[in-house]
Amino acid sequence: MIIMINLILTSLIFAQFNSIEFNHINTPQTAGDSFEISIVAKTASGDTFPFNFPATLKTTRDDIYIYVEPQLINFYQGVCRRKVRVSIADSLRLRCDASGIVGYSNQITVTPNNPKRILIICPGESIAPGSPDGRFISQPQSQTAGIQFSVKVYMVDQCFNPVSFRSDPIYFSSTDYFARLNNGNLVDGRGVFPATLRRAGTHRITARTDNQAIRADTSTGINVFAGDFARIILLLPGEELLPGDTTTRFNQTPGKTGKATRQYVKEAFMVRVLATDDCFNRVDVGNDTVYLTSDFAISSDPTQAVLHDSAVFAVAFDSTGENQNIWTISNNFESYRSMVDVEAKTKKIVTNHPDTLRAGSMTTIEATLYDANDQIIKGKYTTFSVVHGTGVMLDSSGLTDTMGAIKVRFECKAATTPETDTIAIQADDYTYLIGIFIEGDPTVLEGRIIAFPNPFGYNQNWTEIQYILPTSCDITMAIYDPFGNPVLSREYEQGEEGAKNGVNKVTWDGRDQKGKRVANGIYVIKFWGLVHTGKVFDKTHRIAVVW
Repeated sequence: MIIMINLILTSLIFAQFNSIEFNHINTPQTAGDSFEISIVAKTASGDTFPFNFPATLKTTRDDIYIYVEPQLINFYQGVCRRKVRVSIADSLRLRCDASGIVGYSNQITVTPNNPKRILIICPGESIAPGSPDGRFISQPQSQTAGIQFSVKVYMVDQCFNPVSFRSDPIYFSSTDYFARLNNGNLVDGRGVFPATLRRAGTHRITARTDNQAIRADTSTGINVFAGDFARIILLLPGEELLPGDTTTRFNQTPGKTGKATRQYVKEAFMVRVLATDDCFNRVDVGNDTVYLTSDFAISSDPTQAVLHDSAVFAVAFDSTGENQNIWTISNNFESYRSMVDVEAKTKKIVTNHPDTLRAGSMTTIEATLYDANDQIIKGKYTTFSVVHGTGVMLDSSGLTDTMGAIKVRFECKAATTPETDTIAIQADDYTYLIGIFIEGDPTVLEGRIIAFPNPFGYNQNWTEIQYILPTSCDITMAIYDPFGNPVLSREYEQGEEGAKNGVNKVTWDGRDQKGKRVANGIYVIKFWGLVHTGKVFDKTHRIAVVW
């Protein structure tokens, strides 16, 4: 009941409220600057309505934005006096609304303030003076890479009202660092400038003046799409696509970044072929056929491929040389020539060194390097290291000479008992192991069999077997698997290698009598020799095979 009575009383009181009157507002005013207003609530008899109540304040120019601050005001004893600001430069009136009673001010002219910043308007956008960011809510039109469009630039005040009578120079930059942007001058505070974005993606353009007091502006994000299929480009290992690239010099590899890495003769590497627009942005062409070609002998797998947006080839050059070219051809286009250096890679090492060395002695090891074409390799960096044993390399590395050879010195002083020293020779990613038996006296091998390397297979696909015969005789070699089954048998005639008086060396490549590789495991190798007086040699040794 009390609430109902209060509502009735309030209605009766406001029934006396008849109009709102603005005191005269001086004109012109400046956008963004505050000025004082005075508003009085009147009764029907023209008296001040002595009541406290809220009201809203707008302008007659309001649309999706409200251009006056504050928007909510309060009356005290029927009067509102306060300072307000109008953001839009225009001719307008203020409008006050209190419980449905509306009043208007006199016509006010609001002029632009001092220039404060630059404003960029992209295609599809329009300027919105007095708004929070100067642009009507919209998305700029999408653009096509390499196609020119125009942007509008305005000199504006702090509320984004255009300021005339300015002819400042304008300088552009972009998140697309390959964009083509034309600097220029404003005329009466505005200008239209051509722009071309080249890199697909979302990019922004920034405009500034050389006046530090004028704030630069960055545009809304512009979606840039690739253009039509116009190029094919070949990428070597070490190279990546560089969309938007503006260079036209082939030695600067248009559309690419990075340097092609060196490749090796007869060793396959991957080549990518991409379909792009005229600005090197990737596109999907649907269906095109591409193949590779060169002025040098190459092989490729596949020999041709279907190009949608990309194709991949495995390529190998048959010979060494610098700046060997390769390019790609399709049904529609041909790429420019890409250059790659092809060098020899070590595929085989042949050594010359003693098999046996007395402790404390020094010897020379000579290694000759060959590539996949079985050609010697000149100037190849080669290292030598002792990976097993007490010997030391007096020379640990060097370059091969014009004959593809390198000589180093090896010495073993520390051996107190017989041992086999293992020396690793490495060039490129190829490692070759040799063994030198270090003896304390000439008879250390007597009664023994030595195999090097042991185990073999994963590090070298054969092992060398050494033994000493007290006399020249026919020798039989037999190899048995871990279960005692015969694997291989060989006969050596008296006097030949393997059956001569003194040190003998034979090899086994891990294959059985039929030439097939044996399985991983421990194998027993047995040698025996006969003369007319009886058996003079009968020894066994265990050898591990690990592929």
